[in-house]
Amino acid sequence: MAQKSNSRTSYKMSYRGFEGINLQKTHSGDESISLIENFRICADGSLKKRPGWESVCRTPGNVSKSFRTTIHEKEIHYLLCENLILKYTPDDASITTLLEIPEYSSAHFFEYLGGTYLLCDTGIYKITESGAEEAITYIPLYGKDWPSSRPGEIYEPVNLLCNKVIISYDFVAPTHGFLSKGDLVVTNIDAIYRNGELLSPEKYYYDEEFDAITLLEHEDGDKFVAIYSIAQSEKVLDQKNSLFSTRDTATFYELNNHTLLLWGDRESNRVFYSKKVSEESRQAYGNYLSNENSLYIPFDSFFTVDKPSSRVNAIIRHYDRVLIMTDTSTWMTDLQHLGSKDFQLKSINASLGCGTPGAIRVDNSIISINANQVYCWKSNTDELNECNAYCISSPIQGLIENDFFNKCMMKVNAKDGEIWFYKPSALSTWIYNINRSAWYTYSGFYAYTFLDSDTEMIFSQTLTLNRFKEAILYDGGEKISATFKSGELEFNSMKYKKTRLVVIRGEFTGGGIIIKLSFDNGKTLSYTLAPPKKHFVLPVRIRSGSFKSVSINVLAYGAGEQTIHGIELYAK
Repeated sequence: MAQKSNSRTSYKMSYRGFEGINLQKTHSGDESISLIENFRICADGSLKKRPGWESVCRTPGNVSKSFRTTIHEKEIHYLLCENLILKYTPDDASITTLLEIPEYSSAHFFEYLGGTYLLCDTGIYKITESGAEEAITYIPLYGKDWPSSRPGEIYEPVNLLCNKVIISYDFVAPTHGFLSKGDLVVTNIDAIYRNGELLSPEKYYYDEEFDAITLLEHEDGDKFVAIYSIAQSEKVLDQKNSLFSTRDTATFYELNNHTLLLWGDRESNRVFYSKKVSEESRQAYGNYLSNENSLYIPFDSFFTVDKPSSRVNAIIRHYDRVLIMTDTSTWMTDLQHLGSKDFQLKSINASLGCGTPGAIRVDNSIISINANQVYCWKSNTDELNECNAYCISSPIQGLIENDFFNKCMMKVNAKDGEIWFYKPSALSTWIYNINRSAWYTYSGFYAYTFLDSDTEMIFSQTLTLNRFKEAILYDGGEKISATFKSGELEFNSMKYKKTRLVVIRGEFTGGGIIIKLSFDNGKTLSYTLAPPKKHFVLPVRIRSGSFKSVSINVLAYGAGEQTIHGIELYAK
């Protein structure tokens, strides 16, 4: 923070403990900072030139999505690289192709009950360390113990992720020799079991006249189980298409309940949710359900948020509550009631939500973007109200592009306590220092996407994966320059002053410093310095002529670790 002496004859302005960029303080005098580029503000308030990055491996295409998991205490990343599902292992920086998938327009990874999946509008795939394949999802018990002559009640609705159902039948007197399928349109009879034994297709056939399966052998007391492939109705297809075009997911585990939420279909305000498979169905029909998968999203298992024109952009946990954010509003529900008949939504902000898809949680605060501004939802309890969302991007509002935040993505740099805001392929990244509530900017690189890692900042560029590393002094071979620029420092006096001395305090292991001073009298002075040792205090005597205000520009260039602890300006 800049400080100024109260002496009437000798004036001193100093930056010791740097704040971030804040245009709201421009022309206010001492605290004005107009640019911090490629410097990081450290915990002690000093400016340290950011580290460089290096390429770690080539990719067969451009990475658009990623998902991190841990297998045998080893970090693994699954990547969507154009039409390829890849595995990236940071330990040896290796890339493995797992599967090529059909063309798609939207896709995202998610985790559910220990499994990793990719859902896109052309299919759903299960991914493991050794490969990927089309996922086998839960086949619901559509009819349970139906009488042989007529359909019974629907026990488990059809699965939007699967085009198969199972129906069990009880043969009791008077016994009829056919199996009803109700309103289902069967496209194939996959299997029929009689008392647990697979029945030969020669022992049954489809009777078009009665629209049922006729059995050639049966007895009173028999138990039959049929597995059918079905054609999906218009209502089912509508929900299925909406589900497969969702863009994000969240999984919530609470006691014995587990709920998967999917949202982000651009054409609706629906949020789909999974249903827990009953142990009764699993145990009784485990011989017929040829999968161990519990991924089940039944027909009509969705809720809508706000008005039809609203778009759900984020769902995130906050304490024991779930925040559901549309592009214009924010809602809350109780975690334990998700997907139950007691489910209720409560509006907590009718005018502020999440305009850009995705919100992030940092400690107990939620960060969202709305109307080209960044908001922090902060509370020390789970009691939220509309007063706890406040804008944190006001200090830089005049410096960003008009639609930057509406198009950017967020990445948490947990190691350094930062949030990185970046537009894919843009050459400038805005950084928010969480602990110091300070903004600065990084330049000299672009990223399509960042991988989710707590220990490294790994990002994709054209046909490469790259990572930032403290020991690296270059950006892919290019030298890094870092800039600090003050605003107009007004000495707050009617009399003109003359600059006598500028002092730079810091640590350098290489490279140099350029100091440039611009005065309101039109004079500009520039000095190039080569710090002689790691810890230094460099006084520079200057002659400015008379002035009332001045701005300071400090450029750290060349290779080396460079840190500035303070800048002081003396005038009289």
